[in-house]
Amino acid sequence: MTHSPLLRSDQTLFRDPDVFELAFVPEHLHHRDVQVRELAFLLQDAGPRNAVLRGPPGTGKTITVRRIFREVREETKKIVPAYVNCRHDHTLLATLSSRLKKVHP
Repeated sequence: MTHSPLLRSDQTLFRDPDVFELAFVPEHLHHRDVQVRELAFLLQDAGPRNAVLRGPPGTGKTITVRRIFREVREETKKIVPAYVNCRHDHTLLATLSSRLKKVHP
C-alpha cells in the first residue's frame, strides 16, 4: 500500500513562510504595547539614551526594538537608529564600528 504525500510540492504548511525570516517585523506586536511606549518615550527628547532589555529568549525583545526603529526611520531623519547584536559585535571596538556604519554607510 502506498501513501500519497500530505502536501504537493507546490504547497506549504505555513500561510506566510516570511515570518520565519530574521528580518521579519510583524505589523502588530501582541502584548508589547507597554514596552513600545517606554522605548518611544526614551526617543522623545534630544540627546542619547540607553535602554537595557532583558528577558528569556523568544519573548519579543529584538522584534520590539526593530519595530520601534522602523517607526523612527519612517518618521524622522534626526535620529539614526543603530541595532547592534552584541553576540556578533562583542568588543567595544566592534560595537562602535557597527554604530558608525549605520550613521555613515
